[in-house]
Amino acid sequence: MATANANSNRRYAVFLSYRHADNKEQGRQWATWLHQVLEGYEIPAGMLVGVYPIHVHYMSSLWTDPTRFDPERFSPARQEDKRHAFAWVPFGGGAHMCIGQHFATLQVKAIMHQLLLRYRWSIAPGYVMPYQLVPIAKPKDGLQVTLQRQG
Repeated sequence: MATANANSNRRYAVFLSYRHADNKEQGRQWATWLHQVLEGYEIPAGMLVGVYPIHVHYMSSLWTDPTRFDPERFSPARQEDKRHAFAWVPFGGGAHMCIGQHFATLQVKAIMHQLLLRYRWSIAPGYVMPYQLVPIAKPKDGLQVTLQRQG
């Protein structure tokens, strides 16, 4: 029994090793090493390209008035986030989607529920939040919000 198990484990290890090599070869073979023209921009062969997925969230071809805060764009009636498989990518996409996406969403809802129950929120009149988009979207000033405990 021990020999059969050892042989099975070896076969599995060989399979995983081959599968890993196969994945790498597919990536090598289909990598963008050829001259490309994308949206009118020429990308020479071998050019290193950095991609910031957040820019997809501001494409007018995918979003109605993309710079306006509009939670209704995610409503069942509009579903703008469904116009393209990679239209909404704050947690990545496809095979590389963050496995913690739903957990993170639940955490935000639970924390916000408690904060809304216990505090009154306010910002200074005329306050406009300065923000940065890269390397991660966040307020530049730490978010100037005043919380006042209720009851």
